Amino acid sequence: MSRFSAELREMADRLSLPPSTRVRIVRELSADLEDLAAALERRGIAPEEARREAMRTLVPSPATLAELNACHRPLYERLVDRFADPVRHRLERTLFAVGLAALTALGIAALSLLDLFREPTGWTWLLLAWMALRSRYRRATA
Repeated sequence: MSRFSAELREMADRLSLPPSTRVRIVRELSADLEDLAAALERRGIAPEEARREAMRTLVPSPATLAELNACHRPLYERLVDRFADPVRHRLERTLFAVGLAALTALGIAALSLLDLFREPTGWTWLLLAWMALRSRYRRATA
């Protein structure tokens, strides 16, 4: 266990990054802190003073952590932050509707290329029967 565990845990709590990225940053910083503290101790500095100096030198400030969080925000969030809330919500709904319509059109186009009823297999009839029973069951329970 690192002698910097408490400080590193507190710093990690302020990072709103994906867990894998956060762990990588904390491990790297932990190794650097241990190395710097050991180097300072070899120069004759007392262990507690070496620990404090390593912390002062290497642990990022809250402003630096905020900038790191901002750098790692997804592109989508950075793009939509320019808009006010009502405009952003309208834009999100519009983009969702357009995307859904495009996927539906692509799905219909793909299904139209398949000729399911010219040479149906047993699985086709089984699937159609299952869908018919399922829709009938839903109507009966609704």
